[in-house]
Amino acid sequence: MKHPIILLFILTLLSIATPSLGQMDSSGNKKLVFGYSIGTNVSQATYGLNLFAYVTVEKGKSLFAIGPVLGQKMEIVRWGLRRPFANKGYTINGFHVMYQISPNPEGKRFDLFFHYEFDFLYFQDMGYDYTDHAINGAYNSHISSIENYVGYGLKIKISKNLYLNHSIGIGYLYANSWINEINFDGYSGLSLNTKLALNYRFRR
Repeated sequence: MKHPIILLFILTLLSIATPSLGQMDSSGNKKLVFGYSIGTNVSQATYGLNLFAYVTVEKGKSLFAIGPVLGQKMEIVRWGLRRPFANKGYTINGFHVMYQISPNPEGKRFDLFFHYEFDFLYFQDMGYDYTDHAINGAYNSHISSIENYVGYGLKIKISKNLYLNHSIGIGYLYANSWINEINFDGYSGLSLNTKLALNYRFRR
């Protein structure tokens, strides 16, 4: 039942958000404005410093963003605990989708906004472990998590097309850990996230 509930939650939020993309702002502007965003996102499902890169599309007071998540390569140990491999660098471990709306008139330096965010994260580790009797040999383990957040944020303008975003959100997290196709840990419940991003939009 958990997956249908998550899907229903996503569809409900998107049905609320989508009509706003077709609305005009107070100046009657219908033009699409493209841009990009880079930043970091932290939640209960992340480990260490996760980075993201968005492609963004703005229309009026609405913004839609999608992009990959970059995180440290993880060693997955028993019971779903994760720790970063030494000197293994970063890899793509998921993606984010976000919808943002700024309901108030645009300010000179500061703007407030609401947002909805969907995150999917996936970690995988393969190798040999003869010290753990539950494994006793070759193993293939992975952790996957699905997150949904609604939140509130602050946009600080640096220049006409460059601005800094900070937001916090609350939502629902569903996570599962597997080793050799055996589910050995899981979590579902409330979760918090926070993100900091630098956004650039092309000339309006």
